[in-house]
Amino acid sequence: MDIGASFAGVPSLVVRNFLRRHRDPSTFWHQDRLAQRLELSSEPERARGVLEELVRLGYVVPSNCGSSDGPLWSVAAAGLRFANARGGPRLRRAAADALLAKLVARCAVANSEPQFAHWVARLSIFGSYLSDVPLLGDLDVVVDLEPKEDDVDNQMALERARWNAARNEGRRVSEDALYSWSSDEVLRFVRERNGYVKMSPRVDLVRLSIDARVVFARR
Repeated sequence: MDIGASFAGVPSLVVRNFLRRHRDPSTFWHQDRLAQRLELSSEPERARGVLEELVRLGYVVPSNCGSSDGPLWSVAAAGLRFANARGGPRLRRAAADALLAKLVARCAVANSEPQFAHWVARLSIFGSYLSDVPLLGDLDVVVDLEPKEDDVDNQMALERARWNAARNEGRRVSEDALYSWSSDEVLRFVRERNGYVKMSPRVDLVRLSIDARVVFARR
């Protein structure tokens, strides 16, 4: 992403952040919401210019369910890639290859760690890596997890144990994260705090019909 670019005079980072907040498959919005979030409520023509640019680039598409307030919009596949883009130095192809190899290795290591409550079932890559561009903004990946226990009660007990372990280590883990912490910690382990790795849920790829390549699969 070119951090110096703009949409009708609005910095691309600001527009990217708007798309990030509205990339959920069930999120639809009006032009008024865009204007409000971009602080353009007093400049409707400029907000319309931003929306027209997003449409021209294929970043947003009209939804099938309009309203009396005008068309509803949602983020398209290209918009999802833009929303996930990082505003910084780009990755050369060789560096991206090396980072992907490291991710594959981390998946294998995660599956060898007995404390985790989930297996890494698959690692898939999509986006610009599958093209022939020499420079990439980031690595777009999907990590599919599977429970380690076939029995539901046993799996819930294992996930609860991971949550308790985090609390005992002094981590600030809320009650709401009781059954999500165990999967999130595996994802964090694989990503290893690398800002170039952008993880998306599988549902986004299915919803937007985005092609992905499996680069790691648990045997």
